[in-house]
Amino acid sequence: MKQALVPCLIVLCAWSTLTGPATHAQPGGAPIQMIGLKVPWVLDRTKPGPYNRIADALFDGFPSPVELEIQPLMRAMRHFFEGDAECYFLGEESDAYFAGTPMFNKPVILSKPFNTVSIRIFSLDREDPFHSLEEVANKRVAVDIGVGGLVRIEKVAPNLTNMVDALSADQIFAMLSKGRAEAALMMDYDYALYAARHPDQKPLKYDPNLAIASATDRVMCKTSERTRALIDHINNRIDALTASGELEEMLYTVPGE
Repeated sequence: MKQALVPCLIVLCAWSTLTGPATHAQPGGAPIQMIGLKVPWVLDRTKPGPYNRIADALFDGFPSPVELEIQPLMRAMRHFFEGDAECYFLGEESDAYFAGTPMFNKPVILSKPFNTVSIRIFSLDREDPFHSLEEVANKRVAVDIGVGGLVRIEKVAPNLTNMVDALSADQIFAMLSKGRAEAALMMDYDYALYAARHPDQKPLKYDPNLAIASATDRVMCKTSERTRALIDHINNRIDALTASGELEEMLYTVPGE
């Protein structure tokens, strides 16, 4: 099956505040161009999260520089699918995002997964969480950009008819608390990071037995000799970081801890 994008989380040099692309400086060769999606408090320049640190760890020691540029969702997709970006920081098995692009039916390569995430239905002022998509079919549903925005949800939940984009978990909480949305779709991992930053805030609820869709976060690249070398390097780093326990620690450490 064709490998495609889960626009959930991307990578930039850890804690960087630069306005242009960030380069992980290593000797040798032209930089590998990598594109990614802005997700505040997960991966971001001004609101960095665990994936900033994970990016540094995965690229550490690679003999060529990796240049990372973070972009909004649609621009990031264009850079990878139609532009000169060689790699994207997330991928999954699906034909949906390749249809209608120059990369349809072209091979791509993916790294091993470094995290597993699921889309959940969140609510705020309900005693009982939602247990199915049918329960929110006619409700106003906020859709976090971390799940891929409306472009992805329209494919996995076509019965939802009243959806609105949200740019972050912070905005999701504000919309639910002000009654501007009755439910929200968001990655459970993104919410775990949000809850860790706001321990005194009223928690959102979701049914742990209901996952709208699940995905494994990986690095995805167009096929070339040097991107194969990069993916091999990333796979070795994932194995080492998993064995040492460092990967798990980085995934659930929020900035400032």
